[in-house]
Amino acid sequence: MSYYNMMSDMEFANSTKVFNALIKALGSRADYAERGIEKFRLMLMRSIPIDSDTVVHTLKACSTIGDVKTAFDVIRLMKENKIPENRYIYNQIIRVYAGACNLPMLDQKIMDNYVKGIY
Repeated sequence: MSYYNMMSDMEFANSTKVFNALIKALGSRADYAERGIEKFRLMLMRSIPIDSDTVVHTLKACSTIGDVKTAFDVIRLMKENKIPENRYIYNQIIRVYAGACNLPMLDQKIMDNYVKGIY
């Protein structure tokens, strides 16, 4: 993360590709996935445009920790930004659902809303 802090003073740190790389790296590990989601939120706060890679990597972070609410928000943003679905996005949507089904205290209403939001 120190490299990111060094880049934050430079212009290219606020680009979609840099944030996608950070979200991908952080989201692939359970102990850092929440930080990947934080980077996604920071991206939105800075009005950096999202693309299909942003969707895939953020959904991966969500599936790693079972964060259905953020996954639902990502899908909503994907639709708002007219990002076309692809097989990688569908794969991560399924992973989020499968990962969330393994959570012992998950409310069924949340899962139903997630599935409805996909379609």
